[in-house]
Amino acid sequence: MSCNTSSSNPSRTSFTTHEVSTEETPDGAVKTRTKRYTFYWQIGADGPALLRVSDFDGADVTKDVDPPDEMYDRVRRSVGQDI
Repeated sequence: MSCNTSSSNPSRTSFTTHEVSTEETPDGAVKTRTKRYTFYWQIGADGPALLRVSDFDGADVTKDVDPPDEMYDRVRRSVGQDI
């Protein structure tokens, strides 16, 4: 699933969303990817929780990078957790 945004609003980020399963996310997980970073989310009853962030070469940058402001809400909507 792609979540593309209009170029008229430079504060919005274009990213793709994919369901994933890894050791860290056995089920209910989503991976979102921007041009530079990959964000791994655990999907639970309270919505998505960010697990890990990696850069384009796979290095863990979780402590250094926050997801774009609108990504949490858009991930929640993409997995059907609208409130």
